[in-house]
Amino acid sequence: MIEYGRRLQLERKDRLCPFCVIPTIESELHFCLECPFYEDLRSCLIQEFYYTFPSINKLNLLFTSRNTVVIRNLAKFVFLAMKKREKHFECG
Repeated sequence: MIEYGRRLQLERKDRLCPFCVIPTIESELHFCLECPFYEDLRSCLIQEFYYTFPSINKLNLLFTSRNTVVIRNLAKFVFLAMKKREKHFECG
């Protein structure tokens, strides 16, 4: 929602995660390392170091990794998370 909401000209505070009970801005950090909706994918594809006590610094480390396995798994996580998201909205 952080990017999509920008295109819709929503205030940042209104770009909330559609899956979280507690209103939370759906940023890249939230999407990749925090949101419980993607926990199953995250635990399989992203090293625990990144999502245990997640922070913007850990997200930066993840995004700037030069390890091809880490990069490939991050890409796979994003792809599968977006598929899961689309499927949820189709069924909902």
